Amino acid sequence: MRIKKGAKGRRLSRLFNSRDKFDYIDRIELPHNYYANVYCYRIPEIKKDDLLIKVFNGRIKIFYMNRELTKDTGVTFSSVYNGQEYGYEDAVWDFHDISPYQIEAFCEWLPLGLKQSIMIEMDSDKRNTINISATLESPRDINLESWRMDAIMSNAYRLINSSYAVDNVLGIKPKKTEKLPAVIFTYLNPDMSIQAGPYGSPYYRNIRSMCVTADSGFGLKKGMPKKVLDMNISLMSGPEQQL
Repeated sequence: MRIKKGAKGRRLSRLFNSRDKFDYIDRIELPHNYYANVYCYRIPEIKKDDLLIKVFNGRIKIFYMNRELTKDTGVTFSSVYNGQEYGYEDAVWDFHDISPYQIEAFCEWLPLGLKQSIMIEMDSDKRNTINISATLESPRDINLESWRMDAIMSNAYRLINSSYAVDNVLGIKPKKTEKLPAVIFTYLNPDMSIQAGPYGSPYYRNIRSMCVTADSGFGLKKGMPKKVLDMNISLMSGPEQQL
């Protein structure tokens, strides 16, 4: 198959050339003695306790007891350079299963050449807790106008608080009719000044979309990785949920 050049072509080419990421399903007989092998793409995932994380093409999905807590695109990342936003859908993605509790995802925004690595890891000591860290690297000196992480959550939730005003914590709590855990986002990287809060609607009590963004623009030095995110996401139920 001939793949069209460009970012979308690079994504398809990398996908088709990653045979180890596909599971063989069946062999179908076609006319004139031809056959077609059917494969299913294996979405990378990690699971511990009641928490399940799935990653596909830059989108991180969070599940609790097989029910998705995120919605639509889930947790995604983007950057702004020279007035143009580079979203998860504009990048070429790849991933590695490091262990049953770790996934490392990589992406590159073309033709900018900006690379991002994302480590997703289950906490071995804490129940129903994951850590997400992100690092940026550029092939030349550049100044980014913005970097952000967006999290779109299920409409079964409402906000606990609307900013990182207390201990770098942002949380969402389920509606009283929902038997779901609270989700707590805790920012751990003191070297990166950030802002966080709800977005997308003036009705803050009903909003389920949040973002974590760099407090201001920042520079990247050629070939020098910069850590832009170190965050725990914890699920809390029962008495812990009374926040």
